[in-house]
Amino acid sequence: PEHQSIWRDGLDAATRMVERGMEAGLLVPGDAERTVRVMTAIYQTILADWLEGGMARTPHELTDEISAYFVRVFCV
Repeated sequence: PEHQSIWRDGLDAATRMVERGMEAGLLVPGDAERTVRVMTAIYQTILADWLEGGMARTPHELTDEISAYFVRVFCV
């Protein structure tokens, strides 16, 4: 189905970006596609917590939290 193709295209694009970050020494080396999948799981978890919390935090607060997790988990 089309939604699977769209998901795959996005996953492939994000994987290429992560591969470049790994090659540049900016991101922890590893399986780039798995890194993107884990990153997506983190985003989904933060968004689910936000929804369950009544969406009280601002989008800026959410992006700050997501950015902090990204740096903590994936950056060298």
